[in-house]
Amino acid sequence: MRKPGLWIVVLALIAAPFVLFPSIVGWRLEAALRSDMRAQSARVSLRGGLGTFRGNFSRLAFTVRGGQLDGVPVSEMTGEFSRVELDVGEVLGRGRLAITRIGSGRASLTLTADDIRRYLVDQKGLHGMEVGLDDGKVHLRGKVRVLNYEIDTVLRGRLVVADGRRVVMRVETLAVSGVALPPSVAEALAASMNPLLRADDLPLPMRLSEVAVDDGRAVVQAVVPP
Repeated sequence: MRKPGLWIVVLALIAAPFVLFPSIVGWRLEAALRSDMRAQSARVSLRGGLGTFRGNFSRLAFTVRGGQLDGVPVSEMTGEFSRVELDVGEVLGRGRLAITRIGSGRASLTLTADDIRRYLVDQKGLHGMEVGLDDGKVHLRGKVRVLNYEIDTVLRGRLVVADGRRVVMRVETLAVSGVALPPSVAEALAASMNPLLRADDLPLPMRLSEVAVDDGRAVVQAVVPP
């Protein structure tokens, strides 16, 4: 009568490390993501396998909220990846996001109009700008200080992915005090604000693939390079 219970205990003891180890590594990855992205919260899910203790995982998924990438506020970043290899010594010992290889997967980054406004204020010194994100376009409106004067400025443009490495703003129209300025001036202003995001600032080795702008949000997609 005692043998079935004994076998259950033995099997539980054998299985426990395989169940607990991915959770422990996931907790350390959560801490690393919160630290690296200065995030409000991070959640990581790891699925193990036969090579789990060597750092091989069949699936990695994460959600980070309220973070930053090189000073650019990001409301949310989510990702899901397969065939992930980690340096578990670095992850567990030093709390580093030590991902050495990813088989495939993609991530999505969401920036709100307020995120971009904060970026313009904190990183570019452009105070008092109203930001709109809708129908594929970015709208900036406000007063820009030039010398001792504040000038009404209206800018319209698009966010695009350049060479898979950067998200940049391409200015389509720029008006100052109601007067449209030539494209060369608009390009100079855009250059001072670009790039908005860089692939090198992502916590994983990825390539930026596309950006969609609508309903007050800019959603950037990133994929693992082939």
